[in-house]
Amino acid sequence: MRFAYESYDIPKSPLDGSTEIYRPEIPIRLLGARGEFFSLALVDTGADSVVIGATIAERIGVKLNPKKRWLLHGFSGEPVEAALGHVEIELASRTESICWSLPVAVVTYPELTSEEIVVLGQTRFLEYFNVRLFGNEHVVDLKPNASFPKKRGR
Repeated sequence: MRFAYESYDIPKSPLDGSTEIYRPEIPIRLLGARGEFFSLALVDTGADSVVIGATIAERIGVKLNPKKRWLLHGFSGEPVEAALGHVEIELASRTESICWSLPVAVVTYPELTSEEIVVLGQTRFLEYFNVRLFGNEHVVDLKPNASFPKKRGR
């Protein structure tokens, strides 16, 4: 499955003067007990887990396990409390769709504007794919590998 990176306008970079950045974000659908949520999600090879905001989890009816809580440390090093939840996730390209269940870290981000961010990390996401990033083409290629759970979809 191939996905084009998303383009974002940024303040002028002191590194190279650019005002645009491309990020490997892919369209996903999350399903919970009460509904679904469509979003772009960042493919993050440095993230340990799949992380979703608490507002998304609440909206789609993700049941949280109160006994499974821990601290996540992101790029800034600031700890964020996470709770264990489970969702179904679907990836769809023009020719293929795959869906599976996975555990997620549900977090309340310190900045309220970040509540709908979805990060796709190693556990139960990237470990299931052979991933190629084509930086000059702004494309990410995901191919399910042998550890991928039984396939469902079109």
